[in-house]
Amino acid sequence: MSEGEIDRTAASIVAFLRGIGLEVKTRAVAGPTFLPGITVERGVIVFDPVSLQHPGDLLHEAGHLAVKPPLERQSASANLGGDAAE
Repeated sequence: MSEGEIDRTAASIVAFLRGIGLEVKTRAVAGPTFLPGITVERGVIVFDPVSLQHPGDLLHEAGHLAVKPPLERQSASANLGGDAAE
């Protein structure tokens, strides 16, 4: 996949996430991240279609955001898996 291209599965997942009110952006993600090619910045899921290994990882990160109250979601960044209750 070339930069800027999103495979069909990832595109479907992104459309779903946007449809339920989560913000998703596509751009290069630098450095190591918990899930390759994905990070969260102030409640926005940011992913790199070139380094994304599994489109379903987008759903994983979205799940963390979906259970947060809106004010917490807006400030959520990077590693979201610290709270086992989520």
